[in-house]
Amino acid sequence: MKLDGWVHRCYNSRCSMLRGARMSRIRRLPKEIAEKIAAGEVVERPASVVKELLENAIDAGASHVVIELEDGGTKLVSVSDDGEGIASEDMSLVFERHSTSKLQTLDDLYAVKTLGFRGEALASVAAVSRVEMVSATAGQPGAHVEVTGGEIGEVKPEGAPVGTRVVVRDLFFNTPARKKFLKKQSTELGHITTLVQNFAMAYPNIHLELSHNHRKVFSLPQVTDVRERVAHFFGSELARDLIEVTHTAELLRLRALLAPRQHTRANSRSQFIFVNYRYVRDALLVGAITHAYRGFIESGRYPVAFLFLEIDPADVDVNVHPTKLEIRFRNSSQVYASVLSALRAELEKTWPRTALPIDEGTLDERRARIKQKIGDFFLRAERPTRQSSLWESTGTGRGTSAGQGPAPAGPPSPLVLPVRGVMQLHNTYLVEETEEGVRISDQHALHERVLFHQIRSTLSESSIGSQQLLTPQMMSVTEQDVLTVEEHGELFAKVGLDVKPAGPRTIAISAIPQVLPTDEAPTFLRDALDKLQEEGEEKSLDEHLEELASALACRAAVKAGEQLSRQEIESIIKRADDAEVQETCPHGRPTTLYITLDELERRFGRK
Repeated sequence: MKLDGWVHRCYNSRCSMLRGARMSRIRRLPKEIAEKIAAGEVVERPASVVKELLENAIDAGASHVVIELEDGGTKLVSVSDDGEGIASEDMSLVFERHSTSKLQTLDDLYAVKTLGFRGEALASVAAVSRVEMVSATAGQPGAHVEVTGGEIGEVKPEGAPVGTRVVVRDLFFNTPARKKFLKKQSTELGHITTLVQNFAMAYPNIHLELSHNHRKVFSLPQVTDVRERVAHFFGSELARDLIEVTHTAELLRLRALLAPRQHTRANSRSQFIFVNYRYVRDALLVGAITHAYRGFIESGRYPVAFLFLEIDPADVDVNVHPTKLEIRFRNSSQVYASVLSALRAELEKTWPRTALPIDEGTLDERRARIKQKIGDFFLRAERPTRQSSLWESTGTGRGTSAGQGPAPAGPPSPLVLPVRGVMQLHNTYLVEETEEGVRISDQHALHERVLFHQIRSTLSESSIGSQQLLTPQMMSVTEQDVLTVEEHGELFAKVGLDVKPAGPRTIAISAIPQVLPTDEAPTFLRDALDKLQEEGEEKSLDEHLEELASALACRAAVKAGEQLSRQEIESIIKRADDAEVQETCPHGRPTTLYITLDELERRFGRK
């Protein structure tokens, strides 16, 4: 009520002011304010500065670019290149808004062939920072200029090699409201690292170096194939196993590198799409990649893919958003169909679907098999009971013990229905006789809800128990992943994960949650890293723990299609009853359906 009253008073005050004001108060904004508003559209964070300067270097024909950062780029961003340079007479003009060498006519805007084209980048950066530029062209002396908050200083001669060096200091020094929205150094560095990574894959022919606080992050010499850049950032194993697709059509030329189906992610952030050597986020192409994998990977998962598309610049509109990350295709439906068909054809060739066998038996043989299947419905082979905390209140986790192989299978024995009459259907559903009728549960969703309830209860008081691995699991990751692990070590420890950096682009998993099967640990950690990078500091520790608890429960729960022993079935049912769990899993899917005896009798005409 207090807030409502405050809003009401402000509204009345505003209305009174407007009633007393003359409506002819529209004025042209001062240049300083207009420049800061424009800068806000282009410069969001230090990564925005790096992006604009790197694009200028590439457009200038650079073959070697050096990026230096201090304090995540908030204190200093320096970009040096060996491109063609800027003539001394143009030095001051480059900081004027809408000054560019990349567009001459209106027609050029509809067929953009360069990364930059608006003539806003340097003006926007200079409006909210202190900028120093030194540049020289071939056969001409170099020059130097400084710009502070948009105020351009005198251009002075200075000896320099051919190329350009731009140093940006004290970002947002004159816009404190913007500065307070910057994140921690590690977060800002992570954004820059990912940005440079994307440029490195788009331009393998350019030598890129990145350092932070005088420490080398990476140095990427020129290479002839983007696979070498993929190997650097994502590991040699993935790069080696990529499926290559090449396709040429009337509208476009395509090269794609598709990951094997065991490499999936929780979101589409690991789908890297480049159109005319520009990294873009495009829902159309993400949809084509995801649809191409349909039926080959688990529903709800996203494949890892690298897509390089060349298309006539006149058929692509890159002037959609100031960041130039969004594009529009003139013939979007044809682009989608062409990309989808090319990817799908290669995947079907790589993973051919097994043809269903033709049943050539006699009618009596087929009837006998049907009868046998009906018998199996009520009488199942029981596997050995797993030693697992999934079936007990405490224990060591589903599946095998850490560092051990699977237990040897014992002879099958019939599954006798318990007193309550519980059976498993199609290795996916649990059918249980109740006093009121029949309860049908999805075994994965129900078990996931049980585990989520257990994990969340434990986290409210302490940390999840860990199982130490005999040998640490090593994972190839990106530089940003390493930063995320360093930043969120406490969070991972809380859920039972002991994970630490173990060298360049490598992390080591030494302990995993007790409830988690050993082979599920890398996928659980990979999804957690993706989620943390996607949401960053927008969520609290408790919110992150809630999401990790949900993900952990999903990974640890039994799967659809997994045959369960009698003890396992009874354990899930009992623990669900004891906990009085909700009738949906953490993702919102129903865990249980009920059919009353009254409804059964009505359907069979007994009532």
